[in-house]
Amino acid sequence: MALEFLHLNNNTLKGNLPLSLQNCTCLLVVDLGDNKFSGNIPSWIEQSWRQLRILRLSSNMFIGNIDPQLGYLRDLQIVDFANNKLSGSIPHSFGNFSTMISTSDEQLPSFEIIEMSIDLSNNELTDEIPEELGYLAGLHTLNISRNYFKGKIPDSIGRMSSLETLDLSFNNLSGAIPQSLSQLNALNHLNLSYNNLSGSIPSGNQLQTLDYASIYIGNPYLCGDLNCEL
Repeated sequence: MALEFLHLNNNTLKGNLPLSLQNCTCLLVVDLGDNKFSGNIPSWIEQSWRQLRILRLSSNMFIGNIDPQLGYLRDLQIVDFANNKLSGSIPHSFGNFSTMISTSDEQLPSFEIIEMSIDLSNNELTDEIPEELGYLAGLHTLNISRNYFKGKIPDSIGRMSSLETLDLSFNNLSGAIPQSLSQLNALNHLNLSYNNLSGSIPSGNQLQTLDYASIYIGNPYLCGDLNCEL
């Protein structure tokens, strides 16, 4: 029987990912988190693990850029690269995850339905957040905190209608918080703290229920509607 589930998490495995894993072409779940793997995330993953649903490489020592080809793994439901030393930008191709684009369970592959998420937190990623992430209307969690992202929060995030958790904290984001975030009716956890955001804090809809000061702390130029100077 072909190998479909590979769980080697919570060990002390180290070095580059073995090339022999290219031969495991039927993998659905790969969890290599909490080890000491190093080097780049291999470029052969997209070609060899075409059926992959879950890719967890968190809490290792991976470096370098995220290969844009990973965005063409159509069936991915969870991407977890948190707590590494990855650099460069989020590939624009991450807006291509077909399963994450769909909001209908009927469109998902014949596999256990799980809450779709992307976690790239605590790396050394830079540049702007790609607008294309807004295509992922089926995504439940987006955590890209503790990186070096700059520029504005994309308006397109307001189209991520299934989003329940959005964490953009501890980056270098600037400009106004887009009003489009008030369209995220499923949102129940928001963290925009410790950036360089400015202007009025949007109000309305779901944002009215998320009124904790900790959401916005560390943005000295942010203000509520009634406290902003004209």
